[in-house]
Amino acid sequence: MAVLRPLLERARPSAYWDDDEKGSGTLGRDEWWETDAAAGNVNHVHGTAGWVVTATLIRDDEPVLTAVNPPLTGETYSAARGHGAFVNGERRRRRPRRPTCLMGTAPTRSATR
Repeated sequence: MAVLRPLLERARPSAYWDDDEKGSGTLGRDEWWETDAAAGNVNHVHGTAGWVVTATLIRDDEPVLTAVNPPLTGETYSAARGHGAFVNGERRRRRPRRPTCLMGTAPTRSATR
């Protein structure tokens, strides 16, 4: 956070700050930065890729924009309300929803005896 916090404070100087490890409940009115320096910190401690650095700008208890960076992958995911989602600055297209589960039933023998 030593690098990230000054950048975020410069971008939104009037926004309050809420560290994920200390915050709880609703943030209320105004703007807040909600951050987590190592979401998935067990993975971070073990040096595996399952952790991320996050920063989300929240306005009046609604997320406005967010960035998620898994440092070991070199990718940055971001999204802004009304502007879409991006990976490394490249716009992601919305994919059509696909069913997560398909189920079919059919009798294996004749239903009459």
